[in-house]
This record gives sequence, C-alpha cells and structure tokens, in this order.
Amino acid sequence: MDSQQFEVIRPKCAGLDVHKKSVVAAICTSDPVTLTATYQTKVFNTTNSDIAALRDWLLAQDCHDVCMESTGKYWIPIFNILEHICIGMEH
Repeated sequence: MDSQQFEVIRPKCAGLDVHKKSVVAAICTSDPVTLTATYQTKVFNTTNSDIAALRDWLLAQDCHDVCMESTGKYWIPIFNILEHICIGMEH
C-alpha cells in the first residue's frame, strides 16, 4: 500500500455556515507534524453586534483564514465586517 504525504497549508482556519438568523462558526487548528485537528465551535446571531463578536472571537483565536457557505445574500454583512481582518476571504 502506498503511503501518502500530506502538508498542512492552513494550520488554523475557520468555516462559517451562514443562515438568516445565525452563523455557526468552527475554527480548525491542525498540528503540522501529527496532522491532528482540533475544533472549536460557536454560534452567533446575525445582528451587527454579534457579527462583531464573531470577528473579535476569530481575532482572539488568531484566525485570519475564513471560508463561508451561505444561501442567498446572508453572507454580505458577514463579509463586510470580516473582510479587513481575514486574509483568506474572497468573493
């Protein structure tokens, strides 16, 4: 059996599942040697103050790479608040 070599490209990144009234955020931290991943998950409301709290949580965790999944245009306010702190956000 062939062994595969993996490389951790983003040691810490977040995924956001954006809904009309909530955002589920998960930060994945990967150990580059063991490839072991640990996860932290939080749920935020979609009010401006909670989106700011999401931003503050990401910054407190030193997480600057974010991807998100959203139905419709619910992602736009999230993007507007996070785009200045995230290096991995593109639309």
